[in-house]
Amino acid sequence: MAEAQSNTAPPSGFHQIQYYSPLGQSFTAVNSGLLNIGFVLIPLNPQAPVASVSINLLSGDGLGGALVASRDVTIANGDDPFSTFSFADFTGTSLQVGAMYTATLSTTSAYWGTVSSGNAYAEGAMYLTLQGGDVVSGGDLLFEVNSTAVVPEPATGVLLAAGLLAMGVVVRRRQA
Repeated sequence: MAEAQSNTAPPSGFHQIQYYSPLGQSFTAVNSGLLNIGFVLIPLNPQAPVASVSINLLSGDGLGGALVASRDVTIANGDDPFSTFSFADFTGTSLQVGAMYTATLSTTSAYWGTVSSGNAYAEGAMYLTLQGGDVVSGGDLLFEVNSTAVVPEPATGVLLAAGLLAMGVVVRRRQA
């Protein structure tokens, strides 16, 4: 699906997720092992039913990339997530260091919203879908990506060394 880019700047402040869906934030991967992605989620329409929020990870910069992974975030009615981030566990999802990705939000309820600020994250941009289908970008959503470099555990090296040693013993016995 090709995105129609608009020259209109996205509104700043609070954004109802269902109204602007999909909306998201792009970022550059700095490590290869994704741990979690979090957004500030706020109740914007308390009369609407509470529903889970899907966080989708797309490849590339923008809303048209291929789906890499998807998780749901469920917050109980009455919880006040405004002061903290709501995280979805993406442990085991691999990223390509230096590549661009976009984390998007979607939900079936008008209850949830998210918050944007100026250009707090210089390596990416916020994307919103307007009523006519145009996608606008600029500014940033309040979000956080936690990742780690994938490093083998020390026990893996010990097992490898033991296996090589055992193979050496077998080869030496056959030669004798």
